[in-house]
Amino acid sequence: MKWRLMGVLLVGMVGILKAQEPGFHLEGMESRVLPVTGRKMTNVIFPVDIAAGVRVSRDVLVQKVRGVENVIELKALRRDFAPTNLAVYGKDGRLYSFVLHYVEDTTVLDYRVVLDRGAIASKVRLTGWPVDPGTLRVDVGMLEGRRGFLHRRARGDGLRLRLKGVYLRDSLLWLSLELQDRTEMGCVPGGLRIYTEDRKRVKRMATQEVELSPVYSDGLGVLPGLGREVTAVALHPFVVGRGKRLVIAFSDEEGGRQVVLKLKRKMLMRARKM
Repeated sequence: MKWRLMGVLLVGMVGILKAQEPGFHLEGMESRVLPVTGRKMTNVIFPVDIAAGVRVSRDVLVQKVRGVENVIELKALRRDFAPTNLAVYGKDGRLYSFVLHYVEDTTVLDYRVVLDRGAIASKVRLTGWPVDPGTLRVDVGMLEGRRGFLHRRARGDGLRLRLKGVYLRDSLLWLSLELQDRTEMGCVPGGLRIYTEDRKRVKRMATQEVELSPVYSDGLGVLPGLGREVTAVALHPFVVGRGKRLVIAFSDEEGGRQVVLKLKRKMLMRARKM
């Protein structure tokens, strides 16, 4: 009788354990070993822009290179530090994992991250990005190939800026833009600003401008003389308030040439799903 009772208890315990299984498993991701020295700066060049980096130890200096979006610098702050790890999140949605080891000196100071062909990457979701950047690049290609349905344009300093269309895709509001140089000079892009401002200016009061930060932008290439470039800018969906208007301003690299396109608040209401 006692043995039967123990058998029933064991069967019940096995049933409980099965019911408590988490329903998932872990797959290890291999980290690449990266030597770091205190005598020289080590540079790592990534194939994409860097979104963020996380280091565990304070014994290693890790920083992005100023003015460059895809390079990090590393330097040991203490000799013979214990091996530590570094995680770098790229804007391609990949996690780049490293194990940092101290070396007294090294002849290799510059490293290039090369993606393995056919490798299956576990994507990470970046804050503020509704989908991965690869999908957004496809969206840009689709927009650049469209003829557009809007014809709002502005001219200035031999430049013409046109809003081709406003679209909704992947939870973002897209502005399809065309820039044309109507002179033989050519133009090197300097910056593209998007902001809202008061439609009517009141004397003795400053005009309030609210800057809008794009979620994704394909950027503009060098514009040849009498040439044109098409680009697309993605923003989080928004509505321009009453008494305000949307402004898109382009300037060249030196700030000598500028064109400003001012749009009524209702223009965004004409957005089409793509």
